[in-house]
Amino acid sequence: MRYGKHIVLALVLVALAGYYYYFDVVKREQQEQAEEKAKKVFSLDAGAVDELALARPKDTEISLIKEGDKNWSIKTPVQDKADAMEAEELIGRLRELSRVKTIAEEPEDLKPFGLDHPELEVRFHTAAGWKSLLVGSKSPVGSEFYAKVSDQPLVFLISSADRHVLDKKLFDVRDKQLFRCETEQVDGIDFQRGDFQADLTRNDSGVWTAAGQEGVRISKKKLEGVIRDFCWSRVREFVQEDDKGLDQFGLDSPSARITLNNSEGSKTLLLGKNKSKDSVYAKMEGRPGVVVMDARLLDTIPASFSTIEDRTLVSFDKDSVTEVSWTRGEPSFVLAKRP
Repeated sequence: MRYGKHIVLALVLVALAGYYYYFDVVKREQQEQAEEKAKKVFSLDAGAVDELALARPKDTEISLIKEGDKNWSIKTPVQDKADAMEAEELIGRLRELSRVKTIAEEPEDLKPFGLDHPELEVRFHTAAGWKSLLVGSKSPVGSEFYAKVSDQPLVFLISSADRHVLDKKLFDVRDKQLFRCETEQVDGIDFQRGDFQADLTRNDSGVWTAAGQEGVRISKKKLEGVIRDFCWSRVREFVQEDDKGLDQFGLDSPSARITLNNSEGSKTLLLGKNKSKDSVYAKMEGRPGVVVMDARLLDTIPASFSTIEDRTLVSFDKDSVTEVSWTRGEPSFVLAKRP
């Protein structure tokens, strides 16, 4: 009898624990999730966005369009490739954007919030049409900013962090990677610096050779360091969109040039005068416009074969070595790798 009573008590305790867990944990989490969802400004499928636009008073509108699954292009105020990561970050922030606090449900006047002439407007397009977020002035209390959806009367606050991410400038959304490549994909490199010029190719075994320099062994590590620097180099500044007055930038007679070749083709970067001690004017051959790059790239281009020459006495694949022997005086030693 006592054993059966203990079983009943245990079942009651389990039921009570389950009851409290459901209402104190599960229901609370569901309520919190519902509250967070209710604060979301947009119900947005990030993958459905195919156009973006950012407008500011007295500035030319920045508009971007999606091409394919991952690529973005800028339509205005220039026509160029866009930085896909920046575009996706903007969409992601719109999707997660939440109201910090509701200020007014149906205000008669938007001027007190700076929303009669918004400081920033962010628009996005999906198959359902265009949606727009208006961002006004900063709240006099705290660090938040007034905002509203263009076709809704509600005025609310968004965080300064959200406003900062949404407030992307033209430089932010432009593609700043001139050589979009991976080091191991490059199978040819030509460069010229001053009077020195070289044409190098990589064979199927990964060995680099220089045309007309059969006696020179090229260091794979050193050369791939050069390639890596250019594959990952970034534009510091976009100076102009055309090729007018290239002489003032030293690009009519470049001080150095480098071409990277891979299966998709080749790209050539021209380097001109220094803008400052740590920056240099540059442009891509066959593409209008002048940019500013890191001046360190000039020193990255070899000025002689000695810079990239393999100076090791013996060149071999260390993993293929199965036996090592040496003699010092009379004793001889042999080390063999076990199978």
